[in-house]
Amino acid sequence: MARKKGSRNRKVNVKKFRLKVLALSAGVIALFGCVAGAIHHFGDEDTKDRVESVVAATIDIVRESSLAPDELVFLLDQVADNLPFVHGVSVATGAEIVAGDYAVGGLPKSETALSVLQNAGYVVGYDEARGNPAWCAYKIFPPKSFDIAGRPSFSEDARSRRRPRVTSGDYTSSGYDRGHMAPNQSIGACYGDAAQMETFLMTNVTPQLHSLNAGVWKNLEQRALRRYTRGFGDIWVICGPIYFSRDNGGSVKKIGKAGVEVPDAFFMILADVSEENGEVRTLAFIVPQKEKLDTDLKKYLVSIDEIEAETGLDFFSDFSKEAQAQLESRAAKAVW
Repeated sequence: MARKKGSRNRKVNVKKFRLKVLALSAGVIALFGCVAGAIHHFGDEDTKDRVESVVAATIDIVRESSLAPDELVFLLDQVADNLPFVHGVSVATGAEIVAGDYAVGGLPKSETALSVLQNAGYVVGYDEARGNPAWCAYKIFPPKSFDIAGRPSFSEDARSRRRPRVTSGDYTSSGYDRGHMAPNQSIGACYGDAAQMETFLMTNVTPQLHSLNAGVWKNLEQRALRRYTRGFGDIWVICGPIYFSRDNGGSVKKIGKAGVEVPDAFFMILADVSEENGEVRTLAFIVPQKEKLDTDLKKYLVSIDEIEAETGLDFFSDFSKEAQAQLESRAAKAVW
């Protein structure tokens, strides 16, 4: 489903602020910004780096607090994104078309054969041998509403060549959630009820511990849908599982009659394309399967090269080698 660049809503809704909170927030931000700006302007490069780090850390304390009002978080997100330290490196890709229906820079390429299954709001590279998506790619944009239809039952995907096919029953009493890769709410809010139903196909599901599924992973998904689309417009996401155990010669845990392999970790790559100049910037995360509820996303930041090394996937292959190296070789210093 082709779609034009999603429009952003960068206006702060003053009505959602209490007047005293708004005045205090604006005063503190202005004072802090003036002091930090002066030090940054007159300092050397090391001083500038330290100032940016302190400013970003201070902003994060407030904007990542569960007690912060949504509009204050949005305001601080915009302030943070104007700091080079937070904004990160934007790369000119050299490609005429950098944005597709599902992925920037092309769908991931794999060292192993995968079944590429296209759906209304997302596409997966399904690993028939493991009974899991190896990767899932989707684009989200500012939805008109976050309301979605009720949750249907999970269903097997008749397109899968695996025998036996993975069913919802393989997860029953396994100790693992049926973890969506293309998120139910994000796809439903952006693409509608029919697209949302397709996120319940078992080819979009992988075993996740509930503490992860309802914790860090949900935090990342909601951040992209509610905060990034509002601030930046369209956001492209690629995510999937990582298996450390097999690669290290260890045994692989499997669940159900279909023998679905249990991942050791999960990756997520987010890409934002500038409306002004078409440059691309990315964030990349690896989150361990056993991670507990945690809101400190910075500790999961990695380079895309690291994800490629762990998964055997090749991302952004439509871009030039130079652009890939710029995007993939370094981990982001901060979370947008």
